[in-house]
Amino acid sequence: MAVDVARPRADVRIGLLGPVTVTRENGGAVETVPPGGGGVQTVLAALAMRAGATVSVEELIAGLYPADPPPSAREVVANCVYRLRGVLEPGRRRGRGGGAGEPSLIESGGPGGYRLAVRAADVDALAFMALAAEARDPGRRPDEALDVVERALGLWRGPLALSGLDAPLARAHRDALAEARAGLRELHGELMLAAGRHAELVPAVTAEVAAHPYRERLHAVLMLALYRSGRTADALAAFADARRVLAEELGVEPGRRLRDLHAAILAGDAALLPPVGEAVVRPPVSVRRVPMQVPAAPADFTGRADELATALAAVTAGGGVVISGLGGIGKTSLALRVAQAAAAGEGARFPGGMLYASLRTVDGPVDPGAVLDGWLVSLGVPADRVPDGVPDRTALLRTVLAGRDALVVLDDAADDAQVAPLLPAVPGSAWIVTSRGPLPSAGATVRIRLGEFSADESAALVTAVIGRARAEAQPDQVASLASLCGHLPLALRIAAARLAGRPAWTVSSMVARLADRARLMGELKAGDLAVAGALEASFAQLTVPQAKALVTLAAVDPTGWRVPSAAAVLGLPGDEAGRLLAELAEAALMQPRASGRPGVHEHGVHERGVLEYGIHELVAVHARGKADELLTGTELTAAISAALDLLGAMMLDALASVRPDIVRVVAPAVLCSRRPGVTLGSGDGAAAAWVRRHQAVVSSLARRAAATGDPRVIRLALDFMVLLASLDDHLSLRPFAGAADALHQAALTLLRDHPGAATAGGVDLAGCAALASYNAGVVQLSAGGFARARALLDECLTLYGLDPDGDGTTDFDGNAGGHRHVLGLFCLHYGALARRETGDPAGARAMLRRVVALVGELEGEARPDSLLALGGALQELVVDAGDPARPVPAERLTDRARHFAGLFRTSDPRLSAIASMTEADLLCRNGDLHAGIAAYEAILERADERGMHSLCLSVRYRLAVALTSAGRHDAAVRQARRAWQDACASGQPHHAARARFVYGGALEAAGSDEAYEHLAEARRQLAELGIDPADDIGVPEGGPRQ
Repeated sequence: MAVDVARPRADVRIGLLGPVTVTRENGGAVETVPPGGGGVQTVLAALAMRAGATVSVEELIAGLYPADPPPSAREVVANCVYRLRGVLEPGRRRGRGGGAGEPSLIESGGPGGYRLAVRAADVDALAFMALAAEARDPGRRPDEALDVVERALGLWRGPLALSGLDAPLARAHRDALAEARAGLRELHGELMLAAGRHAELVPAVTAEVAAHPYRERLHAVLMLALYRSGRTADALAAFADARRVLAEELGVEPGRRLRDLHAAILAGDAALLPPVGEAVVRPPVSVRRVPMQVPAAPADFTGRADELATALAAVTAGGGVVISGLGGIGKTSLALRVAQAAAAGEGARFPGGMLYASLRTVDGPVDPGAVLDGWLVSLGVPADRVPDGVPDRTALLRTVLAGRDALVVLDDAADDAQVAPLLPAVPGSAWIVTSRGPLPSAGATVRIRLGEFSADESAALVTAVIGRARAEAQPDQVASLASLCGHLPLALRIAAARLAGRPAWTVSSMVARLADRARLMGELKAGDLAVAGALEASFAQLTVPQAKALVTLAAVDPTGWRVPSAAAVLGLPGDEAGRLLAELAEAALMQPRASGRPGVHEHGVHERGVLEYGIHELVAVHARGKADELLTGTELTAAISAALDLLGAMMLDALASVRPDIVRVVAPAVLCSRRPGVTLGSGDGAAAAWVRRHQAVVSSLARRAAATGDPRVIRLALDFMVLLASLDDHLSLRPFAGAADALHQAALTLLRDHPGAATAGGVDLAGCAALASYNAGVVQLSAGGFARARALLDECLTLYGLDPDGDGTTDFDGNAGGHRHVLGLFCLHYGALARRETGDPAGARAMLRRVVALVGELEGEARPDSLLALGGALQELVVDAGDPARPVPAERLTDRARHFAGLFRTSDPRLSAIASMTEADLLCRNGDLHAGIAAYEAILERADERGMHSLCLSVRYRLAVALTSAGRHDAAVRQARRAWQDACASGQPHHAARARFVYGGALEAAGSDEAYEHLAEARRQLAELGIDPADDIGVPEGGPRQ
């Protein structure tokens, strides 16, 4: 039976001579479509290189995997073919088309194989091979063969075929095509010699010899071209170079042909010259060529619609465009896309050609003279007629371009001086320059400064690279990946390319890799693309003061710096700090913007819209990695000290408006300088939001402080961490546990290393160690490590010579308001909470009564620590309310809770909420569920408005317990589920375990089969945390605030 072979289609063209591309006709228009991920491109290349023939599945598997393929290899191939059909025939995948008159491009070629039904002429690699064979036809005249060779070489769109693909099949085809190209370039040189065009051949064949130093035919072409150009000495030097390379690197002598040519040149053999009177095919200077040097834009170019339209309008009108921005921001892609659109526009806007040059290499900026030399030759100027000086070359370029309507594209310019000689400056021509800096002297019609992608643009780029089906399967993870990449196009492209080359990876697996900031830069690398490399090129342009300033500021806060704050951390006058920030912004390593929030000028005047400078997240990561390289130990310690001093002052200022009593108590005990108006934001919620955004930076800064071993730096870090702990209603302290432990160990080491010394560097050593124990204990208490918290807080009291289980005040520092006095009071408060959580209500009650006794009468409002006594009395009430063996009747406790709620309503809304929550607990335990539920709901509303997230968790699962007891099961399940989800998101395992236990109970009461799984897992988690599930789940959390 005859096989019905599908008729080749002519509406799709496939490009393999460079990056893989797919173009297709759509309604008469030609469009370029994204070719899919690496696996899809490899399968496409395998089928395209044998267009019309069947390729077996086994061959495709071998082409995809270098060694033992996985068991799912067949499924991977099938999936790649499925996605490839979506690229080539999207209408067929969506159910449109595919009838009898419209055969599929990809046909099954019998069992276990596929066939691509396209013409060989529509695959550029096959067309190239066909032209190469045609050029070698012995019946062709040299001039005809030369035309065919140039057509074949003109099909290439880059230095490598199948660039970006690393599969075995791609490497094999790439090597074969590279060999064919090199051989054709040898033939091209010989045909140019036969045509008498030896002078203009020299630059091109010199570059080819450098790229292929072992090909003796190329060496022969170069020697003969030089000899015929009257450069005998250069021809002999070229032989010497060839001989040295072959001997040193291969251990062989040149072949007979090259040696004979060398001897003939030495003898001045006239037979090597073109015969006298022979017609020489040599175009004069006036003969025009049309160079089209601009590389293809990325096939998956995404976004930048407004910028594209603006730039395209400018170049179409014959203007100049400067595109500036951070390395990796997409400047080159936009420039190439503009050029591509201009070339494809109506009437082919630039019939005179397109000149292109990359102005930077790994060795630094490119000499504009070398660029001009190559351009002039490509425009038809013989190499021996190119003038020597840059000004003369510039003048000749502008003469040649006169009336030609050409487009010049210059990529990655260093400065104005490099660009100026290369601009056409003739009517009708246009230019585009990309640069990290603004190039102020370039007479641009339009200046475009690119910023990071929007969330939608980021998702679109990732989708274009990895495929729609894969992206739509995990949209939230695509958004997370974009965020971790800082919406930087280069980072997004690299991460997506790695995913595309690994079909078995999920998007979430890449997100997990990028989430580890320590390995982030290593993950953002694929082949020759690397975010670190792009950023390092920008760093290389900085002066030492600029680089040090950037590294220092990035280590503290990448999101926003105003001049006074930066000056404080850098230790510079305001005008000098302002100049450095402006210079870094000009280098695109900082981003100037209006802050839109209260700021401070040099004279302390508050204003909205103050200019601030942000640092892109990936720039900050790269900069922090260079701290040890650019800063001496002394400089780094000074920077860390200044940053912590500033952060402490900012935190105090943020808390002053909402916690004035607490700030009044704490302020005299901390070391940080006072800087009114320099703040993290207004209020504890804004401060918590800042800390949450900069969690990694804060933790890293504290760890660096611990590593300095400097007493003052360690103490400044502890002061900031203690202030930070006052925000535990708004954020989880658990992520800071490692930093707290590092500071704790550093402070104890200081104390141990200075035996008998009371101070070091002006810092009270025992006080510093006690503060470190206290801070680590409070963090553990917030994170649910109650037993360790108790031990650490007891250690704090012991370091001050106090008995944690004592009940007197005679051993206490009588300096009310002094550092030890204040810290000891706080330590007793939190120690009481740790005892309560570890099942010791009597010990908790004794500690709280000790606080009240130490402060004195509750009415002593003149005392700065009077609020601590009030808080202590409230917490004793909390302990009594949760103690089944409480010594006070429930009715009296309820009245006291109501009293405290009113007392604290204005002075400390959080303590007021705790008192109200205790009242609600007591109402529910006394059977008044209706009143208790109403009280919980009112507290939840108030706490939610103030952003007290931890308090909201406690109230919400208490409310769920009350609703369950009242038989309102649906409402109970909703509240318990929300509490559990919020607790999981907050990173507080004790809250999460308690909330899940309540959720399981609500489900059980509602008759849900899901209850058992949740209850079992909650019991396991509670047991790991040392919390008895039988304990009263409604015991309030919290304590007095620093």
